[in-house]
Amino acid sequence: MDEHVLIMAARYLLLIVFLVAGAAKLFHRDDYVHTMEEFGIAPGLRTPLAWSLPFVELSVAFALTVPALVWWAAVTATILLSIYTALLSYKLYQGERPSCNCFGQLSAAPISAGTLYRNAFLLLTGVLLVYGGAGQASGSSEQLAPALLLAGAVIFIVQSWLAYHLLRQNGRLV
Repeated sequence: MDEHVLIMAARYLLLIVFLVAGAAKLFHRDDYVHTMEEFGIAPGLRTPLAWSLPFVELSVAFALTVPALVWWAAVTATILLSIYTALLSYKLYQGERPSCNCFGQLSAAPISAGTLYRNAFLLLTGVLLVYGGAGQASGSSEQLAPALLLAGAVIFIVQSWLAYHLLRQNGRLV
């Protein structure tokens, strides 16, 4: 298979996944807030995250449609998928199976090994796009690079902070 075709397939797969996930979470916010409760997210963070994460996912989907932003969107998608996969792994390791709601009502089922495999596949797809799309950042995207890098870093820091507090809270419950 041609490498270009594989990269385009990865791009469109991630675009569809993040578009559907972001829209579904936005339209089924109450269910998403409940999911965050099941994952142990602090009550004060649930509503802000229920609003912000869907828009971040929709922004990633949009950025995947702009050739100059594809690589940066792939990096952001890979970071988000890494965090989501780590949280799923931790919950499964603890023997808990909260409802995923990763795609809103389209996948409102308890997490399982299948959920983890799906996320691992999507994560590998993101890594493929990061690796294959490294040469796509040029021209005006180089001027946007610092801002996009900063936005990605902020998202990563916030997600890491949330994951840390989630793990601490689960430790207290155990």
